[in-house]
Amino acid sequence: MTEQTDTLISGFISSFKALLKKKGGEDILREARLLDIRYRLTLDLRISIETKYSHTESKSVRDCYERLFKFLDLWNVYEVCWSYGKKLGLTTKNKISGWKEPFLNKTGISDFLNCSAEKFQKLFVSDERKIQKYRQYLEHFSELDAVNGGNKERYKEYLAAPAGAFDYEQLLFIQYMERNAYYHGGEAARAGVDYGYRKKQLDFYIEFLMEFIARMGTGLFNKELEMEEK
Repeated sequence: MTEQTDTLISGFISSFKALLKKKGGEDILREARLLDIRYRLTLDLRISIETKYSHTESKSVRDCYERLFKFLDLWNVYEVCWSYGKKLGLTTKNKISGWKEPFLNKTGISDFLNCSAEKFQKLFVSDERKIQKYRQYLEHFSELDAVNGGNKERYKEYLAAPAGAFDYEQLLFIQYMERNAYYHGGEAARAGVDYGYRKKQLDFYIEFLMEFIARMGTGLFNKELEMEEK
């Protein structure tokens, strides 16, 4: 965890306490309380895999699974964020591109998302070798129950040009794709690439989601507080 993320988490906690003080425990939205509980629980989550039964004799395999489970729990917390935002009228049905721009801009989340997409692109999609590895990662999910409904066209677009116009929607999409693959397709941690790549990738997802949720939660708590004061 970076120092910046730690500072943002403190802001998240302070904003929730301010909301709790203003509205009282019985009057705040259920989603607000659930977000506070789930996020703080996930931050303290520590996973350690033993080797008595699992096929995880290698440390690199254990490292990836431990990170995968942490990532999945963080994504579940993001879904609480989305439900909370929907209750406040800040989202549409789409969990990837459904956040309303005025909210993202006012809270500075839009800048954070764009900056995160640039960082991911630099780390994973910035030259031909990296693009080839990233495409291999994307192709792995084509046979799994990870890309369905309206997301199929988006997936085809990303697969055809993985380095083209990489933005925060693609960054969120590939994480949502992973979530679906694990829950609906029984996906393993390797995801069609080597474990070294996966460890680096999952580390990025985890740090991104920790910061994203802290920023999002603070913005949502403040929005509920603002609505109470009107």
